[in-house]
Amino acid sequence: MTMKTEESVVVERPIDSVWRFVSSENLAKAMPGVIDWKKTSVGPYGVGTTFREMRSKTPKVMDYRVTEFENFRLGLEITSGPIRGTRITESVENVEGKTRLTETAHYNLSGLWKLARPFLDRPGKAEREAMERLNAIKHFLETEAKP
Repeated sequence: MTMKTEESVVVERPIDSVWRFVSSENLAKAMPGVIDWKKTSVGPYGVGTTFREMRSKTPKVMDYRVTEFENFRLGLEITSGPIRGTRITESVENVEGKTRLTETAHYNLSGLWKLARPFLDRPGKAEREAMERLNAIKHFLETEAKP
């Protein structure tokens, strides 16, 4: 059982600056609800990199694998937990010296989470959560990160 969201925000930073942040281990610093993030693979960050995220919300622990890492696109797949198989893409594009950051997610609900879909799929809930993540990244890059 899947559902899709796609949301965008314009960041007042050049595309290279946004891409460096989104395509690095630093991304977790700006994510709401993330309390710990650890790389679980060796080698440089790129396709095949794995990491574990600890969150304050359910699901509490999720493992990820980088599936795409080029042309200003970062693809992630959740590899454990009730939404394993969920695929998320972060992409950036130049918009008149600023950067449009887009998150596309194809959620995969398994096990008992399938039964919870009516609660998870309330109108706009997934979109609001995506915008919360994107706005947190925007805020971090525009106010806290050094150019």
